[in-house]
Amino acid sequence: MKLYKQFPRVVQRGIEGYLDIANKIANWFEDDNTPFAELRNPEIITATSLGMGLKGYEPVGTDKIGRVRFKYQEWWITWQ
Repeated sequence: MKLYKQFPRVVQRGIEGYLDIANKIANWFEDDNTPFAELRNPEIITATSLGMGLKGYEPVGTDKIGRVRFKYQEWWITWQ
């Protein structure tokens, strides 16, 4: 499978790896089991014979008092 991040702009190079979804968190791992991306509260946008679209919130750091900040993110995952 390959991951393409979609928002705010499409990433041209797909990242080879696999998807793991548990406890309202979707994680993308590269083929060598290295974590690459995380998506909180994932929802399926679309699923076709070519791939699947997910939307959710990606952690981007913390604010001044230590709360985790998130940004909206969409993923397109191809089956190959």
